[in-house]
Amino acid sequence: MNLISAAFNFILKLTGITMFVYLVLYFTPGQMAITGVMEEKTITKALSGYASWAANTLRGDMGHFKGVEVVDRLQKSVPKTLLLVIGALGISLVLALVLALASLTWRGNLLVQNIISLFNLVSGVHLIVLSFVVVLLGLAVPMGDFSIWLLIVLALGNGTLVDYYAVLREQMSRALGQNYVAAAMGRGASPLRHATVFEIALGIVDATSSRVPALVGGTIIVEWVFAYFGLGYDIIRAIQYRDFALIMGVTTAVAVLLIMVTEVAQLLRQRMDPRLG
Repeated sequence: MNLISAAFNFILKLTGITMFVYLVLYFTPGQMAITGVMEEKTITKALSGYASWAANTLRGDMGHFKGVEVVDRLQKSVPKTLLLVIGALGISLVLALVLALASLTWRGNLLVQNIISLFNLVSGVHLIVLSFVVVLLGLAVPMGDFSIWLLIVLALGNGTLVDYYAVLREQMSRALGQNYVAAAMGRGASPLRHATVFEIALGIVDATSSRVPALVGGTIIVEWVFAYFGLGYDIIRAIQYRDFALIMGVTTAVAVLLIMVTEVAQLLRQRMDPRLG
């Protein structure tokens, strides 16, 4: 039943997002955004046009005469953006786990706590500031090697680190104060190990689902700065050249990604925590 509900929510959300963007483009002043044909703009024609676009999209041509070109572009740009997002999440997660465990293990160690505070301070630097510094240092060059990719990933994952750390530390601290931990101790179990396995997993799911939208949005900045040809770069170019077919294509791709993350995260929470069932 959960899978059926998730599928229904997926379709409903995707339809709502794409319809909203289509209507905004349709009623854009000037030439009709989607078809390129001048005509009287009415809500009835807009909804009919959206229905036609959606039907054609299901057939694989993104509902437009430039559909094949858009699909080819998305097939190249989507994996690149996903690689950035996954890399940023992975690096941030590893660092946050280390910092959260160190914070709880060495609570009274001033040096450890100062190092953790330094990491949190640096991770608070905004993505735009980091990109500006990169430009000043002359590092904003076309993609071509692993070092530049890693630089982009670090810039993207910078703000994610502090979120991961805060969520994981809160989850683990809360677990250590639960009654079931005391019960586990009474039966000879290791309370810290017993608590952190569940809490770390739940914290990872919560933090990841909340950060993916921000990371995808952040790619618009860093991809343009570094001339990295992913979804973020595509959307800026599409807006500049009023390529509304590509705008709809990128919107659909991003919506599918974000909705899938949200629905999968909800299913995982329900499986991991029976109280949410």
